Amino acid sequence: MFGDGVFFVEDPVQMQAVYIPEDDRCTDILGLVEDEDNLNFCSNTLTLYNAICAQGNNRVSHEICKLVDEKQLMYCVKNPYLCGAIRIGIHNLLIALHFEPHVKARSLTSNEFIIPLSSLLRKNHLSRSQISAEQQHVMAQSTYIPAMENFLSVRPKLIKEEE
Repeated sequence: MFGDGVFFVEDPVQMQAVYIPEDDRCTDILGLVEDEDNLNFCSNTLTLYNAICAQGNNRVSHEICKLVDEKQLMYCVKNPYLCGAIRIGIHNLLIALHFEPHVKARSLTSNEFIIPLSSLLRKNHLSRSQISAEQQHVMAQSTYIPAMENFLSVRPKLIKEEE
């Protein structure tokens, strides 16, 4: 202790506090192991956050990111002493917030392909409209790129309701 009651610490220890509104106090997240009621409450809260973020609910996910930010998630992921229920809840929340929407989007578009329409490709002789009827018969049994007139839109048609 120096002069005005200031302490200097050589090795500061990072901690994460959990606010308990019923008692109007904070406790270390590692100390939740000793208090089973608060441990279950925090674990159930993380399970609730995880359920709310399900199905790619992006608006709610962004609001939850304001409550559980990146530093809190990384502290819990890297901390080897965190108890099992909180660790599982944090990992599931991390997956629901940041990975699950991207995995679902990738799986939904896994069979879609984009063919760039450059001027060189438009002049390609594999187009059905530029070949004779005899060649069309041969090409019908093999793979080809159809003419632009033969493409169909895969986007759903929007129906506007009259007010």
